[in-house]
Amino acid sequence: MQKEVQKLREETQGLQLKRQPFQNTEKPNRNVTNTSEMLKHDEIRPILMRLLNYFEPDMNMGNLQGVEALLEQFRHNSQLYSEPYLQLKLIEELVPGVVRTTS
Repeated sequence: MQKEVQKLREETQGLQLKRQPFQNTEKPNRNVTNTSEMLKHDEIRPILMRLLNYFEPDMNMGNLQGVEALLEQFRHNSQLYSEPYLQLKLIEELVPGVVRTTS
């Protein structure tokens, strides 16, 4: 029983040491200003590349068109909010190849 208690103490100490780096890190600044700046951020680059690959160049948002319209909205939101978050509520296909999303 004492061996099990000692083993649990060692495991607890190991977990506490692993947890420390996560507690001491600051949140990165996610305020992005342009597409080239967005590509410099490791966590944003894969998302941006997927957007560029998945969306057609003629997609639109309001009166803006193309992926740049979506990126412009992201840039705008990142300046207004420290933690911008976009959640799609609805994706519907209007006609084959044309979808409308609501967030």
